[in-house]
Amino acid sequence: MMAHYTEKEARELLSAAVAKAPTAKAWAEQHGLKPRHLSDVLLGKRSVSAPFAAALGLYQERVYLRRQSQEDVPEVLS
Repeated sequence: MMAHYTEKEARELLSAAVAKAPTAKAWAEQHGLKPRHLSDVLLGKRSVSAPFAAALGLYQERVYLRRQSQEDVPEVLS
């Protein structure tokens, strides 16, 4: 079974990976990423984008989920 991660969980995985590096800048540069972008992602100012997911051995997939009740569905979709 394939593991699924929320944005928060992916950010936590990223934070753990960066913590193992000598510096955040070194981690970013090792993966061909911009240190400022990494900082913004870790602070929650930006989403974990595809390049960051790839550096963690993950990939992004857009998922659509059905709402729990029909009352939650806009009239256009009913």
